[in-house]
Amino acid sequence: DPNFVRALRRVAHAFDWAVGPQETFAHVRCPVHVLFGERDDLIRERTARPALARLARARAEVVAGAGHVIPE
Repeated sequence: DPNFVRALRRVAHAFDWAVGPQETFAHVRCPVHVLFGERDDLIRERTARPALARLARARAEVVAGAGHVIPE
């Protein structure tokens, strides 16, 4: 649907993609479970691991064969 593609493009250009201050992660106290898709070309596990290390109660799991949108 061309309208969907246009909407995604607008959202992508309006979003602030700058990485926020990593220190704020230390304030997260709840457990965090992050799922990575093994075949994700957008968010790489190895790139996100340093940020996850700053979370007090984080664990990560790689879903075999999955891409960026894991439920799909």
